Amino acid sequence: MKKIKLSNIPTKSLIFFLVFSSGIVSFYFLAILPIKTTSEELDYKLTEMHTKIEEQKILAPVYKNLLKKAQLKQPEEFSELVKVKLSRSDTKKISSIIKKIASKTNMKITAFKPDVESLISESGHLLINIVLTGDFLNFHGFLFQLCRLPALEQIENIEIRSIVETNEFKIRLFMAHE
Repeated sequence: MKKIKLSNIPTKSLIFFLVFSSGIVSFYFLAILPIKTTSEELDYKLTEMHTKIEEQKILAPVYKNLLKKAQLKQPEEFSELVKVKLSRSDTKKISSIIKKIASKTNMKITAFKPDVESLISESGHLLINIVLTGDFLNFHGFLFQLCRLPALEQIENIEIRSIVETNEFKIRLFMAHE
């Protein structure tokens, strides 16, 4: 085998070759490779966006249908209710009425506190604080029945607290009072 002598290869050509090839390699790593990775990332994001758009096109009719169902009309029995103010004798009965509503809806009243100051004052409202325990679905029925009371002015506040195996509901409401 013949040995290659380095003196046979021109040094100037070798230097030009190394500089040129290092320039090409550095151009690839500094210009082409970052553009290529950025392009791949943009392609991925573009595919994700197309997928989301297709999902929205598919789900749009379902969403519109749910919106139509969610727009509930006021029950006719509420529109016919005539608001009445509680008389002094009816004020005594209101606790038993609310307790009956609670028992019908499987709720338990743990506290029923009418505000004495609002009863004595000439404000025209009786403030009542009620604390109930029971199931959340039963609470919906309780509120529905409570709203049917003709003397109910407004429900000011509802607090819901989860307790082991049940829920506690605090209601602050105003009844129309003479």
